Amino acid sequence: DSFEGVIQVIEDMSQEAKRQNKKLFIILAPDEVQISSVIQDYLKSQYLLDPLEHNFEQPQAFLSEELANRGIPFLDLLPFFQKAKGNGDLYLQYNTHWNDDGNRLAAEAIWHYINEKSLL
Repeated sequence: DSFEGVIQVIEDMSQEAKRQNKKLFIILAPDEVQISSVIQDYLKSQYLLDPLEHNFEQPQAFLSEELANRGIPFLDLLPFFQKAKGNGDLYLQYNTHWNDDGNRLAAEAIWHYINEKSLL
């Protein structure tokens, strides 16, 4: 399972950070598919996905649970992007990378998290 491989890499990073007496925290960044209802609707119709069975938030839900169970600090940006999506585009057109507004939103959320958790 691909998620198990990701968790193993994060666990290895966590162990290495501890060995070096460093702090590690993980940022869960949302894909545009998770934010755009237009893209979600297209995928549901194109691939005949059952809207009641397909959860676009599943990657964050799985990773959040696994990270919390391992005591690895993390910040999930999905709620921030979901809340802000009505304020304009957060991604470059025809591209899955954040635009200036998306980068600004992520930077502010990460900065608040770092300060709140005293990670610096």
